[in-house]
Amino acid sequence: MGDNTFDELLVKTLADAGWKKTYRGEKLNKPEMEFNNGEVTLVIGTRPDPGWITFAIFDEPEEGSDFALECPDNLAEVLKRVISFQDKISFDDYKQFLSELVRVCPKTYVDTGDDFVPLIDNDDDA
Repeated sequence: MGDNTFDELLVKTLADAGWKKTYRGEKLNKPEMEFNNGEVTLVIGTRPDPGWITFAIFDEPEEGSDFALECPDNLAEVLKRVISFQDKISFDDYKQFLSELVRVCPKTYVDTGDDFVPLIDNDDDA
C-alpha cells in the first residue's frame, strides 16, 4: 500500500464527511483537511513519516493543541472516530474525545513543538 492510497483515503473519507481542504493543502497540494463545527476547527493532515497523521484542534488561530498519531493500519478507524464526534467536540471537552482516539490508535502523541509526548488514556473521566 503506497503513501498515495493513505493520502487518498484521508482526503476522500473526510471530504465525504463535509471537510474541506485547508488553504495550505490547496496551495501545496497536500492531504490536509479542516472542519469547523461552529465552536472549534479540526485539522487533519499527514506527516513526512509514512503512516503518521496530524490532528489539531483550535478555537482561535493561536489557541489550540496539536497531536500526532502513528496508525498506518488504522487510518480508516481513526477517521471514522473523528467523524463520529466532529459535530459535538469543543475545546472544553476535547480530551474525552481524544481518549477515544487513543483506544483505536495507542500511538497518539501531544506535539509540544519540541517533542512528542505520549498521550495516555488514563480513564480519569469518572
